[in-house]
Amino acid sequence: MFSEEELEKKLRHVAERESRFGWRNYAAAYFVAVLALIGSISASFLAAFNASRWLTAVVAIVPAAVLSLTKIFSFERRAIYHWKKSKQYRGLLRRLRHEGAEIAVVSKELRNDKLWA
Repeated sequence: MFSEEELEKKLRHVAERESRFGWRNYAAAYFVAVLALIGSISASFLAAFNASRWLTAVVAIVPAAVLSLTKIFSFERRAIYHWKKSKQYRGLLRRLRHEGAEIAVVSKELRNDKLWA
């Protein structure tokens, strides 16, 4: 069983970790979208200025390859998932601090959570 200070510290730590994971996934999704846009524009310019065909073909593949990563890794959904988990942990922390929730109840909810490490 945790003391109140230990439980608050763990809740803060896990909430911050989930928030960080959310922002990292959001940044990855944004980076992938920008990379696809740059690849598309670059391929258009290469085709317009009659660059070599193999170079144009390689650059034209970039948007499709990059966007297929988003189907596999789904960065945006993962970001939303981590932000929701962070919100849940912050809610538990607020319940513990301001609503007078029992430590045993909050601790039990944490132990039953599959993400708790």
